[in-house]
Amino acid sequence: MLPLSSADDAAGPSRGARPLIEYASRMYNYKHMDFEYALWLMANLCTSPRTAFRTTLYHSRTKHQWARDDPAFIVVLLYLLLIAATAWSLAFGRGSPLSVIGLFLYVATVDFLMLGAALSTVGWWLSNTYLHDRGPEAVEWLYAFDVHCNAFLPLYLLLHVLQYLMLPLLLRPGILALLLSNALYGAAFSAYHYLTFLGYSELPFLHHCEVFVYPIALIVVALVLSLLVNLNCTATVAYIYFG
Repeated sequence: MLPLSSADDAAGPSRGARPLIEYASRMYNYKHMDFEYALWLMANLCTSPRTAFRTTLYHSRTKHQWARDDPAFIVVLLYLLLIAATAWSLAFGRGSPLSVIGLFLYVATVDFLMLGAALSTVGWWLSNTYLHDRGPEAVEWLYAFDVHCNAFLPLYLLLHVLQYLMLPLLLRPGILALLLSNALYGAAFSAYHYLTFLGYSELPFLHHCEVFVYPIALIVVALVLSLLVNLNCTATVAYIYFG
């Protein structure tokens, strides 16, 4: 298990490589993963996100760490991304196994894991450097990645599922499709930052965590600009991924 606070975590995520490797190795042991808890957590992230994040207190008291030591949540997310990649590939006439696997690997590694690791590192550094009360505890990098995974779920539901179901409408020309598409992206990214705020604000040794919702103001500005230049986010993303 990861300690609640350690020299490795204080030095940086790269110094905590061994706990990260141990965490990743547990993905191959399905019998010891709690999928029931992962599904319960996902349901609460959609209906009562504060309740979901308050389970971090349970981890701190029983596991002596804030981060989850069970990768079941990530495994379920990856499975959901595979389903979405299959559906999107079929919708755009790229239903061959190689196309599906290629799209899944890109979305899983780049959009979810690599970008998530970058955002987690920024949140980890920001919280430990500027938001910390200088007590003995520190934000673990794996906890920052847990926050990303939790916040990614509503984004997945809005952009991978709901957007897919609305494709015939969102890809039409006209102001209605433009408004719906860009509002959907604005809601998805705003929800991501709001859940990120909830995740960090649950840690009692952090203060002024509202900085994590400040990017929502930039999202609103980007949304207005996209409407002014007639940029349909759905059409743009479809072109990037499917040419």
